[in-house]
Amino acid sequence: MTMWRAFLFIFLILSASISGMLFWQWEAFSELKDPDSSESSNIKQELSVYTKGTELSVYQTISGLTDGEIYEAAVPQKLFNFQCANTDGNPCKAEGEQPYFYSSENGKLNFSYTIPVEKRGSSLLVDQWTVSLADIGISETKIEVTESVNRAGSWMSGLPLQGHIEKEYIDFFSFAGSGDATALYWQAAPLNYYETKAGFNYYADSSIFEQSSFKVISELNDFKRLSIVVTDQHKEFNEDSFIIVNKSITGDALQLKLLTHYFEHKFASLELKENWLADVFIAYSLGKDAQTARGKAVLTEMNEKMTENELDLFFSSVHNEPDALTTEKLDQALTKIMGFRTSFYTLNSKSDEFIPLFYYDDRKLIVNGEEKDNKVIYEGTRRLFPLKETMEYFGYNVQYLPDQETVLIQNKEKSYRFYLNKNIFILNEDNYGLLQNPLTAMYGSIYMEKQWLDSIFNIQIDESASEILIKAAP
Repeated sequence: MTMWRAFLFIFLILSASISGMLFWQWEAFSELKDPDSSESSNIKQELSVYTKGTELSVYQTISGLTDGEIYEAAVPQKLFNFQCANTDGNPCKAEGEQPYFYSSENGKLNFSYTIPVEKRGSSLLVDQWTVSLADIGISETKIEVTESVNRAGSWMSGLPLQGHIEKEYIDFFSFAGSGDATALYWQAAPLNYYETKAGFNYYADSSIFEQSSFKVISELNDFKRLSIVVTDQHKEFNEDSFIIVNKSITGDALQLKLLTHYFEHKFASLELKENWLADVFIAYSLGKDAQTARGKAVLTEMNEKMTENELDLFFSSVHNEPDALTTEKLDQALTKIMGFRTSFYTLNSKSDEFIPLFYYDDRKLIVNGEEKDNKVIYEGTRRLFPLKETMEYFGYNVQYLPDQETVLIQNKEKSYRFYLNKNIFILNEDNYGLLQNPLTAMYGSIYMEKQWLDSIFNIQIDESASEILIKAAP
């Protein structure tokens, strides 16, 4: 029996050790495959592009990978003659039956492929042209283009231009910057390259933009630097870091376009029927009217219920947010500034009808000595109590008849009838006129102010900094 106990004890110790080792290995593997891990932040790529008649020949090296790790390559359909080769020129080791799973060698993967191009004419745009790795982000990219076919023109990219060298038989273009590769653009008519302090570089016939025209853009802390081609040789194009615009564009129109580009990307994770969120921030930034119906309503509401200083603080805090924006983040910023919790932006993103700006009362709600769920809200200077819940606390039955826009409130002794569209109410068949409507309909609920609950229903409401006390008046 003693030996059996000893054996059992040793078995348990070994099992725990093995389980711990397996867990550690799984955690390590999970960290390696996490697209937000430090590995992704150190991964770089270099792309060499050679012009050859009616095709582009591309050599791509991705470095900074984990040596021996298996990666899945995503190969666009437009790429031909795709190969993965090791540093010695031999084919990469493919893993499994899937065609694009490769094991890195010395922390690198090397790809080569060709991109067919039609007759260039006056311009050529090549987008979505590189191989990417699943769940892996690129921190830095370098692109080198060697032109030997159409040397009269010039190549452009969303990455900043590092150099352009003309030699006897070739022209050489070099681009480098943070992030992934962008589209490549070639134009027969050469353009000059200009750098600005407003967050973008541009290619144009001449220097056409005044720095002062882009004050709003220059104040955005996280405006991602991009390149703009100003030309009449190609239709307009827009991607994350590369934009083509018509040469007739003005400085003000370009700033509007850049702001639209910026905020649409900031709100890219949201699926809205219309991009009224971007509209709100663009309009406020430029001091102009919003263009969408919901955007106009939101700005009007905020202007009516917030001071100029509060508005400036709100929009400045949002401009300083480095990551993608959500309605929850906007509501958190609004809550921090106003000192009261709100879901203004979130509710409006989910509702077909406009929801006014209101705040939740987070104090304790005590009804007849018992704590209840607090659904009291602030709207402007008004404190609104949910009518149905409040009246039911005191034994009333509440019914809303939407067809008649009528609310019935009844107990064994009294019957009240209120109208959403009339300043009267009926008590046991007697009509009473009011100077204003005591009901407020908002987001599918009906509310009543404290003063009407007191004068009509004799309900006493006392408040402190931490509590709301409700009881029947003596």
